[in-house]
Amino acid sequence: MSDTPRRVLAIGLDGATFDVLTPLMESGRLPNLRALCDQGSWGRLRSTVPPLTAPAWTSFATGVNPGKHGIFQFFQSSNRRGPTVALDSVVNRTAIRAPALWQHLSAAGLHVGLVNVPMTYPPPVVDGFVVAGMPAPLHAKTLTYPPELQQRMPDYRLDLPYFMGGREFQAAYVPAARRFLTDLTGLLEERGRHTVRLMREEAWDFFMVVFTETDRLGHYLWPAHPGAEAGDRPASDGEAALADAVVEWYTRLDRVVGEVLAAAGPGTAVLVMSDHGMGPAAKRRVYFNDWLREQGYLELDTGSRFNLNAWLLRLGLSRDRLAKLVGRLPSALVAPLVRRVGSVEVPLNRQRSRAYYEPIYEFVGGLRIVERAPDMLPGSAAYEELREELAAGVRALRDPATDEPVIEGVYRREELYHGPHTEMAPDLVLVLRPRFTGNHRVGNQTLIADRVEVAAAAPVRGAHRFDGVFMAAGPGLRPGGEVEGLCIEDLAPTALHLLGQPVPASLDGRVPADIFEPEALRERPVRIVETAAATSAETGPGFSAAEEKEVRRQLEGLGYLG
Repeated sequence: MSDTPRRVLAIGLDGATFDVLTPLMESGRLPNLRALCDQGSWGRLRSTVPPLTAPAWTSFATGVNPGKHGIFQFFQSSNRRGPTVALDSVVNRTAIRAPALWQHLSAAGLHVGLVNVPMTYPPPVVDGFVVAGMPAPLHAKTLTYPPELQQRMPDYRLDLPYFMGGREFQAAYVPAARRFLTDLTGLLEERGRHTVRLMREEAWDFFMVVFTETDRLGHYLWPAHPGAEAGDRPASDGEAALADAVVEWYTRLDRVVGEVLAAAGPGTAVLVMSDHGMGPAAKRRVYFNDWLREQGYLELDTGSRFNLNAWLLRLGLSRDRLAKLVGRLPSALVAPLVRRVGSVEVPLNRQRSRAYYEPIYEFVGGLRIVERAPDMLPGSAAYEELREELAAGVRALRDPATDEPVIEGVYRREELYHGPHTEMAPDLVLVLRPRFTGNHRVGNQTLIADRVEVAAAAPVRGAHRFDGVFMAAGPGLRPGGEVEGLCIEDLAPTALHLLGQPVPASLDGRVPADIFEPEALRERPVRIVETAAATSAETGPGFSAAEEKEVRRQLEGLGYLG
């Protein structure tokens, strides 16, 4: 059939949003991306809850929701219900509990090429090659499959050093905006150059590259982006020049995308997607564990003589007040103090606590119920009563400064997720209004306060949103139309169908019929097949202690901690 694609190219633009791309496409600054929209279909792509790299890219790769693949955030959820308010170990590919698209394709004898796809470290064994993506150590000994591929890429960089736990990080706020853009441009063009070379030198049926640089730009220079609301932009003499420089950066991105498209050649179906969108970072911080303490749901063990945070509580010192004081100290002293205060948690008093707040990402968090007795097990009458009581309480929270509601939605975990790993999620998932961020720290004088930034950490100006981007063009794909109702789980089944493969019935995603020419679907309808229980075909070691420490610093630098 003439309109059957020979190959599929997927391009990931991490954190991209139509709020930025649309005005640039309309102004003619992004001709390659504009041509894909004109020649194919496009639409907003709904991310996971939370709209965060680890679960979102995993849902893209597996075609299933976090309840089936087991990744809810960057940290391994253990369904732990005490005794401390703390974060678990950092996840990598080995924690994924569902097969990925490239495993299905490799099993079918198709050649796969992956470059910088998040959640592919350690690199999986495929019929083809992999250059793994984040999270990964700065100097990973084996970033590629096969391992010898790494020797052909001695200058390849996973990310900028100040996002990889390098020495520059503390000084970084991204040393200055213009240097940041220069560094990010260099990384973008390096990744594009390596990508095009691999596309031309290696055999592939499915190739994917993810440009994470769009995400970094959004986090650190969001107010300067096209589409950012005027109220989000700081007033400064250099604002217009910086905005122009951001536009120029996007034109370079579009040129790199054009080079990748050219390397793919004719007869290739192209999918462009982002794992989430981007918008302004929250201005107000909500301390849910302090609220739980006030309401009598949580008690802390403040008796430790050696716990710094316990001493702060006993002295009645606010964390926010302390952060402001610390921020006035010489910068050489700030970083160790912030790390010390931020890394020590006050343990729960398990015998007296009933629930605690767990951070997930910015405006998404969770409440976990402490199982103190059999009658508080999930499904029991007492458990459901407490869950509804907690949900009603947080729904009623309002910002005392503006009287606006804090919460956009409160969900029982089974309302958002389904599958064997659903119980790893918090009992209640809270989605805040985007101007608020949840925090699990305790010891603040007010429940809701202005977000405090200190000099030791790079200030994050932009934060994720639920709506990412989707574009599709090529043989058999319908031109020139906006499509609605797309979700990130739809991409894996769509790629399978484009390559003539059946779609496992166990996938949550669907193949969206409205992106295809009707004749193409009539001649080759989507095939749904029953398969055995979907489990990951490969596991392996997680991070070592040293690697985990380094990766945590990466996540901190990107605003995914704290």
